[in-house]
Amino acid sequence: MEIYVDIDGSIGEGGGSILRVAAAVACCIQKGIRISKIRANRKNPGLKMQHLVGIQALKHLTQGKTSSIQEGSINLEFLPGSERHHQFSVDIHTAGSVSLLTQTLQNSLIIPHAAHSQYTIEVFGGGTYVLGAPGTSYIEEVLFHIFRNLGYECHLIVHQHGYYPKGGARCTLKFKPQLQREKYKNFHCINRGEVTGIYVIIHAHENLRKAQVAERICNTIHKTLFLDLREKAKYYCEKNYHSSLSVGVGIDGWLEFDSGIRIGIGTLLGKRGLSSEELGKQVSYQFNSLYRSSYTVDPYAADQILPFLLLSQSDFEFTIQKLTSHFQTNVKILDILLQQRPKIIQHSDHFLITNS
Repeated sequence: MEIYVDIDGSIGEGGGSILRVAAAVACCIQKGIRISKIRANRKNPGLKMQHLVGIQALKHLTQGKTSSIQEGSINLEFLPGSERHHQFSVDIHTAGSVSLLTQTLQNSLIIPHAAHSQYTIEVFGGGTYVLGAPGTSYIEEVLFHIFRNLGYECHLIVHQHGYYPKGGARCTLKFKPQLQREKYKNFHCINRGEVTGIYVIIHAHENLRKAQVAERICNTIHKTLFLDLREKAKYYCEKNYHSSLSVGVGIDGWLEFDSGIRIGIGTLLGKRGLSSEELGKQVSYQFNSLYRSSYTVDPYAADQILPFLLLSQSDFEFTIQKLTSHFQTNVKILDILLQQRPKIIQHSDHFLITNS
């Protein structure tokens, strides 16, 4: 008998993340979903091409079924199949975010329901650094660092970068989930420890090399960091120039602590009219703010580890700076699908998220 769960796509922040999280979790629990009012709170409601690509990827992964959908559809039925293709490719025909597609696939394989030990997905097209999405270096170095420490081996390997509006990226995704959920590790992340490293990765188009855009950003960041942060932690800055279909600049950064924790500052993008020096100052501002705070998981990682922690049934405790709309929406979606929700305890300068 086919079991479907009904979800109102306008709840919470009402964006595409509802679809991404719900469809991926549906694959893990082997239930169908019916989503109505998709992206109802957006200026242009309904499915966009990047959402269609994600759903079609899950359909192919699981040999599942969907209702008739197209760009602009506001209703969707998705029933995951019981099979799991361990090698396939996905084409993103726009500059849609590679990272958001990665989010869909990473969550769908937490509980794989198959004997395959590793999954490899080739991604053709899309953007590695686009507005409204985390950069690929953040995914690999911060988010997947957390997953790997918890026993879920994930990698995002970029062969070609892509920027808005033409995209054109080429990437490989590799996932190695545990075949028994009890083999996943618990997540106790309360105390940062002492900061040891400041990490920056800059990606820029080859045409910007002559103007030394990456070097100027890198130098400005270092000069405008708090003095005590510079004294405590070593500064690492990786500068990369790439040939790509569109010109762009993307920056990811994180602080590393002696506890092994990495906390990201978010992805920052260059834009026309914004100097390298001003962009560098924006990055250092994020580092300085993070250094003065006390939380242990950054906002994007908090959104992404929650499905993993509830599906794996691990014990967990971590702190976040604030309850973002995405985080609160994920809590609601996961409660609908799993009948589980974390405890959220407010403190003076952070929130404790736990299941104990």
